[in-house]
Parts: sequence; structure tokens; C-alpha cells
Amino acid sequence: MTRERAAEQIPGSGRASVSSLPIVDLIRAVASTDVTVIVSRNTVGIWVAYAAALWAAVFAVFHIIWAAGWYPLLDEGARLAFATPWKWTFDVVVAAMCVIAVPVALAPVMSWGRRAPRRLIYTVACIGTTLLLLRLAGALVQTGYLLAAGRFRFAIVGIWDWWFLVGTILFTLNTWGWSRTRRRARHRPINR
Repeated sequence: MTRERAAEQIPGSGRASVSSLPIVDLIRAVASTDVTVIVSRNTVGIWVAYAAALWAAVFAVFHIIWAAGWYPLLDEGARLAFATPWKWTFDVVVAAMCVIAVPVALAPVMSWGRRAPRRLIYTVACIGTTLLLLRLAGALVQTGYLLAAGRFRFAIVGIWDWWFLVGTILFTLNTWGWSRTRRRARHRPINR
């Protein structure tokens, strides 16, 4: 919502734009109405949340496809490995986790996220981010070992390592941003 639209939605403000209001008058005008107006939004945080949700949705689709028996973007060795029953269960569990991750990633920036059980969603976000960080740490340890052993080749870094790196960055930034927002909201006095 732009600042001009926010001013138009404030009943009784009598002003054409927010920029002509002193900040104190704006806060008083917003506090005196039933309309919730977010004057300044962190647009980077919004796009990080959308990107994290998209990342989780795409990964859920791939795990559903792999659980169904199709193996796009996997080499022949991975196809043989995914043929075992426990790998099917793994695919289904990871697909479910990714489906759950979509609304969890969007909760901090969507209006329905304010009505959701914030502690539960934040805990799930922390667990998911921790799992991605552990996966990244494992990849870094493996890369470090291969470098130390002199067997590292850039060609062995697959597309999924980069995919996990992107997802880890997105979910870490999203969860970290949400924790900062929650901390500020907890310490903000309520003036009613």
C-alpha cells in the first residue's frame, strides 16, 4: 500500500497524502481508526518470503514427481537409489515438509499470518531452517574433505547442491527477519 493510499483510507484525516502529515499526526490518525495501515513495509523481506515459498513449492513438486516414479534432473545412480522403499518414504516426507514450508514462509508477510499461531509457525520455520543449515553444513564438510584429499572437481557439485544453498539462504533470511520483527513487536508499547 502506498503512503498516499494509506492517507486516503484514514477517515477524518482531511489530508491528501501522508507526506503532508507530520509523523506524529499520522500515528495519531492511524491509532484513532479501526483500519490497520502499514506505513512502511520491508519490501526485501516480502520478496525473500515469496522466493522461499516458491523454492519450497518447486521442491515439493519435484519430490512428488520422484515419489511417483519419474526422475527428471537426476542421474542414473540416483534413479537406482530412489527405487528402494525407504527412499519413496523419504520423498513423501520431504514433499510434505515442503508443502508445509510454503505457508510457513509466507506467514510473516501475509495478512492471514497475523491470525495464525505465531509461536507454532515460528518454531516450524526455525526447525526447517535448521534442517537446511545442517544439510548445507554436510555439503561444506564433504567439499572440505574432497579438497583436502585432492579429489575435488567442480563438476561433482550438482544442481541440487546449488538449489539447497539458495533455499538455505532464503529460509535463513526469512526466519531471521521474522525473529527481528517479532522481537520489535514484543517490545513495542501498545497505545490504545
